[in-house]
Amino acid sequence: MRRVRFCRFGGRIYSHITGFIQAVDGAMGYKILRIIGLVVMLMASLLSFAAPVSAGAPSWSAVSIPGIEGFQLGPSGVDIRDLAVAADGMTIYAAPGDSIAGRYVFKSDDAGISWVAQGVSIVADLVAVAPDNADVAVVARKTVPSAYFTTDGGATWHSLGMIQASGGSSAREIYDIAISEAGNGTHYLAVAGEEVGGAGNVWYCVIEAEKPEWKETGYLPGFTVTRAIRALAFSPSFLEDNVLVTVGETEDKRVNLQVFNFTSQAWNTQTGLTGYPVDVLEYDATGQVVSASIALSPDYFADEENSRIAFVGLTVNGDEAAGGVYRIGDTAVEPLLTGVNIHGIAFDGRVLVAAAYDGNTVYHSTNPLAKTPTLKPNFTMKGLGGEGRVIVAWVGDVVVAGTSGDESAFAISTNSGLTFNDVSLIDTELNNLSDVAVSEDGETVYLVSDDGDDLSLWRRTSSWQRVLSQQDTA
Repeated sequence: MRRVRFCRFGGRIYSHITGFIQAVDGAMGYKILRIIGLVVMLMASLLSFAAPVSAGAPSWSAVSIPGIEGFQLGPSGVDIRDLAVAADGMTIYAAPGDSIAGRYVFKSDDAGISWVAQGVSIVADLVAVAPDNADVAVVARKTVPSAYFTTDGGATWHSLGMIQASGGSSAREIYDIAISEAGNGTHYLAVAGEEVGGAGNVWYCVIEAEKPEWKETGYLPGFTVTRAIRALAFSPSFLEDNVLVTVGETEDKRVNLQVFNFTSQAWNTQTGLTGYPVDVLEYDATGQVVSASIALSPDYFADEENSRIAFVGLTVNGDEAAGGVYRIGDTAVEPLLTGVNIHGIAFDGRVLVAAAYDGNTVYHSTNPLAKTPTLKPNFTMKGLGGEGRVIVAWVGDVVVAGTSGDESAFAISTNSGLTFNDVSLIDTELNNLSDVAVSEDGETVYLVSDDGDDLSLWRRTSSWQRVLSQQDTA
């Protein structure tokens, strides 16, 4: 284990990074890390080695530097393609897609500080967790669609078979998944995508069924035929209103919001919702939706017009102006931010956060329900590591995020998305430790590292966090 050693001598603190060689083998693909021992003196005032007469013998203490334990440093090349946060405020599942060798889903029981890799026989692009049971989760693959579920927190996983309705359509590609609250002890899993042949559809099944049977909704009354369903979310009041809200794109280049009712087995106006589906926007004929996300108000209740509030994030390839954040209050649509490609979105009832598709910017609004709301980006020098496709979620009053690309990481923000620190699954290598600094009381340690291309600044109090990530600094 790599450690930074500190010597307390005459009331002053000196540091020493011990040399070592550590090799980690196996499917996770770690490279051999070699650190050559170096000695770093701290602060100009410490250049003098004279110790006061009262000084006793020097004493040393060791502090482990960021490492692979608990996946603080992620497997080489790891991305976070999707996140699912349980209502207990501690359990999080992360899907890495095909970014690493092997087939894994990561699970955290401490709000993302540390993780355990669970082998699942699937490339996990998407992940969802039940809002009322942290042990019920599903992972799915987008292409060659397939899904696996667990009801015991990941101890065992079971296949849900081909996503195909009995006697009906099968999924060609899927884009989003969601799990409902349990009614009568059973959870619905809903899958958004497009079927073989090209039309949009939503499939669902009961997870706990002895033999889960897929059903389709795209041919039920009231559905507006789409090219694809891109995002979906169960109503937070599902046990009362029994609805699912979706975002899709039509053949005539429109993005719309539709509502499906499980009780009536119908969509939109056929369920009594006047004015549905709702057209969110019309985009350029050369464009195509490549990313959509949806966040419902925690007070959403389909039977009450004033509570039907949703936020939609969009990236439209070929029509940059159409990308952005849109608020839908029943049937009224308000663009809150345009000209920015948005990948992830989350709303806790008070603050809205929306994350970039290109780059690692996270926007936040403390007044998203106001007549003229404002969205502001995080501080430029205090964003999260990574290159794009940022996923965001709320864990209590903390914003968590995951990124893809160079220097990707799982990050947290304790100020509603204004600043972020990377805490785990950090895709970097500590090949070179170039400097270290320790506070006079020895309680805070700063460490500078680089991997030959990118620079990281780490801070340790009770645990290590990467507080600055700068790419292409070589």
